[in-house]
Amino acid sequence: MKDGNQVEILRETTSTIENLAIATRSGFAPIAGDIIKILMDQIRNGNFPFNNKHFIIRALSGIAKGLGFEMMSRSGCLNPLFELINGITNATISANLDLSDKSCFDFFNDLVSSLLMFYSRVFIGSDQSIMNNIKPPVELIQNAYKLISNCPKSLEADDIYVSLGEFFSVTSHLGYIKQNNDVMRFLIGNNVEILRSAYTNIREEERGVTIKNLLSEFQLI
Repeated sequence: MKDGNQVEILRETTSTIENLAIATRSGFAPIAGDIIKILMDQIRNGNFPFNNKHFIIRALSGIAKGLGFEMMSRSGCLNPLFELINGITNATISANLDLSDKSCFDFFNDLVSSLLMFYSRVFIGSDQSIMNNIKPPVELIQNAYKLISNCPKSLEADDIYVSLGEFFSVTSHLGYIKQNNDVMRFLIGNNVEILRSAYTNIREEERGVTIKNLLSEFQLI
């Protein structure tokens, strides 16, 4: 995995880590720390192609889902991992990208959807303490929505739409968030247009079920 240019090997390796962590759950714990360190080192590696780092983020999201928030917290890896993901998120928001170029759009689509998948999975089962170290990626979602809204209609952003829908669905059902009107307004109330547009623009109808259910639950459609 050190050679980030070998895309097929990288894809297979990170997919194996993601799926194994999810399947084995606590059984993955004994090796999780070492694997997370290796993956984080690759993200930090300046020679590793940035446009392939989304594979590593997907693998990290699989570990987060497999272990769960409590076990991830006990591992001691959570705070440095959050710091790293926050950095990538901020860099993505500030990047000057021409999404009319298909290769640039594909890179953006892969990166943003992988980041949102990470956020969704790490928030599952979390408690309020998570908000001290990582903020919900609302600015990333709003920035991505603004950019893809101005893209040629021939470019498909389903992965981003599905991922943002999953994030909003996960977080809006967490007790500590659901009971906080200000946070709910920040997450859902301020992003109704985005959710409606995502649902309308998803090309494969079956992939829009999560967003549809969320809009229906909050009586937004």
